[in-house]
Amino acid sequence: MIPLRDENPPRSFPLVNSILIIANVIVFILQISSEARDNDLIYRFSLIPRIFFNDPFSNWYRPLTYLFLHGGYFHIIGNMLFLFIFGGNIEDILGHGRYLLFYLMVGVCGGLFQAALTSHSPAPIIGASGAISGVLTAYILLFPYRRILTLVFLGFFIMPVRIPVFIYITIWIAGQFLGLFSSVLNESGSNVAYFVHFGGIIAGFLYIYVQRRRLLRRYYA
Repeated sequence: MIPLRDENPPRSFPLVNSILIIANVIVFILQISSEARDNDLIYRFSLIPRIFFNDPFSNWYRPLTYLFLHGGYFHIIGNMLFLFIFGGNIEDILGHGRYLLFYLMVGVCGGLFQAALTSHSPAPIIGASGAISGVLTAYILLFPYRRILTLVFLGFFIMPVRIPVFIYITIWIAGQFLGLFSSVLNESGSNVAYFVHFGGIIAGFLYIYVQRRRLLRRYYA
């Protein structure tokens, strides 16, 4: 299912969300400008568990910078599409500054969750998925009954369908569980860092849940 737009227009211009999307795109353009530079950027700024835990003080920036690196066109297009659709409303309800802190916080938590569980791995962790997982979790807690216009594939047929947010994101989370179990059962592993997603989901849930009523009361006042 590919989301096209939500039926929940933000009340103010999503400045921070737009800047985050632009920053991700600019970094990706730098990555693909040359293969050598791509490899260098990934090695220097991705979150590599073995390197990070060998010297976390010297590599303190990696849990932040890994968020702006991506592994290909589908990776960044998918992430930025989700961020574009869901991020604006979370910025609207949190405010510009708190939304930026929230985005970075859930992204860092997602990366560290994956890194802690694979602390000896030399494989780089990249992508905004941890932060976007936190944004999706915030959205389902704050706007569960809003609808998402979604492309649904039924064999050879493609249909635009309006789906309630709680159904869409619940299906997405279930897909993450299935992907995780599949990668665990598959001896060859997976290129998708599913624990990053779950770290972002957990951090986003804890942050929003404890202040959900206050946020909604202020938003609808």
